[in-house]
Amino acid sequence: MRIKARLDVLRKRFILLVVGSVLAVVGIVGTWLLFEMSQSCGPSGLKRLGDAGECVGVTDGGVGFGDEYEEYERVFDLIKVANDEVIDEAHERNTTYYSIAYMTSFTLTDADSNTRKAVLDELQGAYDALRRHNSERAPKIRLLIANTGSTAQHWEHTVAELAKRQRTEDRLVAVAGLGPSEEQNIAAVEKLSEERLAIVASTMTADFEPPIENFVRVAPTNADQALAAVNHLKLQGHTEMMIIRDIRGSNHYAQTLADAFEESVGEAGQDLIISYGSDNERWENEIHQVPGQVCTDAREELALLFAGRSEELVRMVQRLGAEPVCDDKSITVMTGDDLSNLTAEELTGVAAMKNIQVLYTGLAHPGAVKEVNQAVNRESLERFEPGGAYSKRFGNPTDDGRAMMGHDAVLVITHAMVAALGDSETTAELDITGEDVGRMLFHMKGGNTVKGASGCLSFDDEGNPINKSIPILTIAEEEQKGVVTVLAMSAPDGTLRETPGSRSCGG
Repeated sequence: MRIKARLDVLRKRFILLVVGSVLAVVGIVGTWLLFEMSQSCGPSGLKRLGDAGECVGVTDGGVGFGDEYEEYERVFDLIKVANDEVIDEAHERNTTYYSIAYMTSFTLTDADSNTRKAVLDELQGAYDALRRHNSERAPKIRLLIANTGSTAQHWEHTVAELAKRQRTEDRLVAVAGLGPSEEQNIAAVEKLSEERLAIVASTMTADFEPPIENFVRVAPTNADQALAAVNHLKLQGHTEMMIIRDIRGSNHYAQTLADAFEESVGEAGQDLIISYGSDNERWENEIHQVPGQVCTDAREELALLFAGRSEELVRMVQRLGAEPVCDDKSITVMTGDDLSNLTAEELTGVAAMKNIQVLYTGLAHPGAVKEVNQAVNRESLERFEPGGAYSKRFGNPTDDGRAMMGHDAVLVITHAMVAALGDSETTAELDITGEDVGRMLFHMKGGNTVKGASGCLSFDDEGNPINKSIPILTIAEEEQKGVVTVLAMSAPDGTLRETPGSRSCGG
């Protein structure tokens, strides 16, 4: 009896132990599931991260990044429909499709140099290129949307999600977009390259050393922009120029633009260099010192080369316009493409400053075809003119050219994918890899030059566009409400030279 009683006690203890263990496991699993649900903002690949709970990762357009980003809703819907059409056709015809991702910071904050409007334009341009390709050629392509979060702070999660999709039914082979030339975005590009994906940057202009494998850009580098800008000023009679530069280390755009300005001007023409640090909370106080350093010069006409972000340029121009010491000066300020991030209202404010003309190098402009017949392609550019394919779908693009750059980045990838496919008549059994596509990017020369909306696109061994035309832009007078106009189209050396393939691309 004692043995039986003891066995009963042990049995009860064992049952309690098992039940307790099961409850503990259930509790742990339940807690994990609740945590995962709290982080989820859609299907696998999208997750809420960071203190702000940004929805970051990858979507096919079926799920957005939150109700506060409703401006993306229409193009997301269009992309989702197009993606589903590709899948349905592939199943019906037993063919293979592939995917491209457009990656950038979509959930923007005041900390970003980009604007939501600029990013929206890029994505709409990418969609336009996708529809253009799928209506004309094979292989059929889906477009995925990849959000890295404000200032690309969650790029590691998003790049990891993209890397997985090379080996799923998505068959991801390339990534376009990538955002401005900031430290986080460059780190993302390097990791994508390690994953052997093809990469085409839309608006990234900072020079890289060493070059990144499988990477090209459709935007002219800061070195090319600086040379075009300086030579344009020289043609206007400016023999000496002053440089204002941001020394914040993580701002690769400003750093490489300043270095390029110095090299382009040369020692003979370089008059004065003024530095400020945008990472200093008192950077505006540094900017306020500029008038006292430049306007005491004996010359009546001054040329300033500004290597920094648009917000800082606005503060400097406002200060120059407010200082009596500058009243008797005629000042020309030349900067790079970051000025395109300003709204029309902000541009109007800059244009209204007395005795100050602001010029900048752009990445593209819808009015370019009116200025030059060579080094741009009418067939592609006309899509962005009133009545063109893009304009009919989304309205006339803004003057910043961002829709054209998003279009061209995807267009280049589609051409490389077709080249990787070769002479095969079917894609049913052909396996194209990101590395295959990446190698083809460097064969876009001569007769293979891509006829982009922003110009003729061919690439050197470092992935930079060869002798691409660069619009020199200015802001119209106040009564025209900040309208941007094209002053000239320039190649890096200040002229428009013909290169192999440019004649056939001009069209």
